[in-house]
Amino acid sequence: MAFDSLGALYIADYWNHRIQKLIIDTSTGLTVAGQANAAMGNDSYHLYNSVHMALDSNDNIYVSDRGNNRVQFFTRGNLSGTTVAGITGN
Repeated sequence: MAFDSLGALYIADYWNHRIQKLIIDTSTGLTVAGQANAAMGNDSYHLYNSVHMALDSNDNIYVSDRGNNRVQFFTRGNLSGTTVAGITGN
């Protein structure tokens, strides 16, 4: 879990292969990495067992994508990630 610069909470949702963002005073999460329908995969739009995540000072997201043996980087607001460590091919 991590908080962004505006106080929103980000959670790695392991079983649903995604990162959820919870904004203060709301009850519904927003999928900011991975697929909202919990589909797993290995392309730039999918995750597979997202274990940990971290935010940098610009609220970009780094995700430990365990099932794909990689770390994915998602720039703020972008649903397509880039592999920055680990396996880069399918």
